[in-house]
Amino acid sequence: MRLSFVLHLAAALGAAAAPLTTTTTTTTTTRLLHPRWTGTTRRTSQVTVVNHTKSAITCVSLAHKYSSVYKDGKEWARIDPGAAAQDWMKVSYNTGPFTTGRDWWLLTFYDDRGTTLYATAPNNFRAVVDALESVAGTLVLAASGAAAGAGVAFAGLTGVGGFLAPLAAIGIAKLTSDRLLSAEPTDGLKQHTLRVEDEGRLTAVIVNEDYTVTFRSASGDVSETVTAAVAVAKGKRTGRP
Repeated sequence: MRLSFVLHLAAALGAAAAPLTTTTTTTTTTRLLHPRWTGTTRRTSQVTVVNHTKSAITCVSLAHKYSSVYKDGKEWARIDPGAAAQDWMKVSYNTGPFTTGRDWWLLTFYDDRGTTLYATAPNNFRAVVDALESVAGTLVLAASGAAAGAGVAFAGLTGVGGFLAPLAAIGIAKLTSDRLLSAEPTDGLKQHTLRVEDEGRLTAVIVNEDYTVTFRSASGDVSETVTAAVAVAKGKRTGRP
C-alpha cells in the first residue's frame, strides 16, 4: 500500500471523526405592540347656558354625569336675558360600540331677585320638588354665610343691586347643585346624549321664555324638559310646572 494512500485515508478518517461545527445566525425581530382597544373612546365637549327669559337668571349651576365614570360641574353668577354664558363648561363622555354609559344633566338657577329656585325635572317631578323644598329650607342661612364671606349686605337671597355678588352667587349655585345631586338618583336628572360629532363642539342648554329647558347639540340631537320651582323664603312650591 502506497504511503500516499495511507496518508489520504488517515486524513479522511480524521475529518470524519472531528465534531461537526455549525454556525447559526440569529436575527431578533422587535414588534411594537399598540395598546389594546377597549371599544370605548373618551371625548370632550363644550357646553354653555343660554337665557331666553325676560329677566336675568342668577346662581346658575350645570352638572353633568356620564354614568359613574365622569362628573363635571360649572357655576355662573349671572346670565342676562338674551345672553349666553361665555365661560364654557367642559364635559367628558365615552363613545364606541362597547359603551354602556349615559349622559345625565341637572340645571339649577334662581330668578334675578333670588326668591325662586328652579331645577330641571324631566321624570320624577314630585321627587325633584321635594328635593328643592328640602334645599330651600336650609338655603337662607347658608346663603347668608356665603354672602357675609364675600362682604355683601344680605337680605334673604337678595344682595346689593338686587342680586348676589359674583363670589356669593357662585357659592350658592354650587351648594344648590351639590345638595340636589346628593338627594337625587339619576331618575331625577335629564338625559341628553352626546355623540362623536359633538366632540370639541358646543352644546347649548337653553332656558326658554316659559322656563322649559332645551338641550341642543352640534350633532343635531335636541332634548326638552320642564323645570320645577320653589319659593326660597318659604320653601314652598310655586305655580309654575
